Amino acid sequence: MTNEETKALCLALMKADTEAELINLFKDANFWEDQSLWRYYGDNENNYGTIVSPQLEMERAFFR
Repeated sequence: MTNEETKALCLALMKADTEAELINLFKDANFWEDQSLWRYYGDNENNYGTIVSPQLEMERAFFR
């Protein structure tokens, strides 16, 4: 992937409004199916709670 292609993909990802759009962009770039390109956040398989806060109210999720 060239620098220009990388830049175009990053800009498209930032502009995407839905999960489906993101998935399509990753599929078009041949990234979606290649498991060797994906890593767990922090290289920790159990980091789901770090990303998805259990708080129901946004203010409590960000201001602890």
